[in-house]
Amino acid sequence: MAGNAGDMLATLSLENKQFLDAMKQASESVDKNTSQISAGFEKMGGLMEAAGSVLASFGIGAGMTKFAEECLNAAAATDKLQAQFKALNGATEETKQTFEAIAGLELTSKFDFEKTLGPAAVHMMELGVSAKQTGQSMIALTDAASGLKKGPEWITAVSDTLANMQSHTVASQRDMRALSQQGIDAYGALAHSMGISMSEAHEQIKKGMITSAEVTAAVTKDMGDKWKGAAADSMNSWKGSMYLLDEATEDAMAGIGRGLGS
Repeated sequence: MAGNAGDMLATLSLENKQFLDAMKQASESVDKNTSQISAGFEKMGGLMEAAGSVLASFGIGAGMTKFAEECLNAAAATDKLQAQFKALNGATEETKQTFEAIAGLELTSKFDFEKTLGPAAVHMMELGVSAKQTGQSMIALTDAASGLKKGPEWITAVSDTLANMQSHTVASQRDMRALSQQGIDAYGALAHSMGISMSEAHEQIKKGMITSAEVTAAVTKDMGDKWKGAAADSMNSWKGSMYLLDEATEDAMAGIGRGLGS
């Protein structure tokens, strides 16, 4: 991440929402057309009392070389994940929509796409989870993690469990225990999804009658139903706003990095 959000915000005299909207607009504009970078940041600068000091915190000026390197690194991290999505699911519209949906979660939750959500999604698809199911599971996981006050390591752990379960097609008692250890009522979710009792759910898992895909879908729906909107709600705070500012800055830098690398 570029600059220090706390130091930057000390120079501002405008409402937080105005600044975030301007930063998001800058992020979108640089990714579409690098010739619009100046205009995007010019508007953002109009909302600042001391635009020069804020730009300095980005590394512009004496630190231009370092800033350019950080921009290129930000672009490379995102582009690498996008290439992995395409390699696993093909250069299709579904791939594009799944990638954009998961990448967009870092602006509606406190979880980073490049460090947490993207790699977790790639691992799920690598082990056979469909792109559509992966997208749905990542949305549910960000909501559940936010509602349960869990960190990014929890998302990684649960997504790994779902991915590993998918690798052997049929859900096992060991898979269900692993999910339970992570605080997920997998048997309850499965029973509710199938309209059967808990004892029947246990019995069918024991007999190898339930596919991994069925458990993943049931757990995803259960998390979604219980915690829908929790990720977005977690952003309605000063800390959430600071995180959003940080992510918007990173996205803007990635756009600039693509321009520098072209």
